[in-house]
Amino acid sequence: MDDVSLPFRNDASGRHLKATLDTIEFILRPGEGVSRTFDPRSRATIEERRGKWTQAFDTIKTIEKLIHSDDLAKAYYFYGKGMIYRDKAWSGLFGRDSSVIFARQAIDNFEHLVQTGLGNSATIYESLAMLCFDFLNNPRIALIYLDRALVLNPTQIYTYVAKAQILRNIGRTEEACQTLRQAKKIEPLIVIEMMMSNYGCP
Repeated sequence: MDDVSLPFRNDASGRHLKATLDTIEFILRPGEGVSRTFDPRSRATIEERRGKWTQAFDTIKTIEKLIHSDDLAKAYYFYGKGMIYRDKAWSGLFGRDSSVIFARQAIDNFEHLVQTGLGNSATIYESLAMLCFDFLNNPRIALIYLDRALVLNPTQIYTYVAKAQILRNIGRTEEACQTLRQAKKIEPLIVIEMMMSNYGCP
């Protein structure tokens, strides 16, 4: 699961919150539950995967009662729910309409996380960007989130790649090429060279 570097107190309450999130991370881990990167060779049935989501939701409920008085608990709550709904949206196990609903729920929880002040993370903004692009057909908002992610982590190559792909898809090829050139300066990966060639970048 993504590392959003949420702080947690070194007391009983803080350790409980961290343990709860660790449990959810294990449930959603590739090979254990479902995620965008789960092993395509997995023979887990849809019922087994749904069982993982139910388990994750049951786990997150253990801190739900704390969210009105504890900002850290609130952040973990929104993060955990956002991850669950994101996995459901990207799992490929539901129709388009249901996936869009799950994506909106993930976006809502991630945006609430950002509002707590504890979720300003490049990985959260990247998730928001791709959810907006993949499910809401909103490249303009997706690009805003990717730019926020790059401010927080200006050396993340695949954020540049995602931005370039979106720019190309909406016809802004020169900007896509400029984005890829920025990425190439950081690390000249083969995938960047291939994209620049496919895009006709000078």
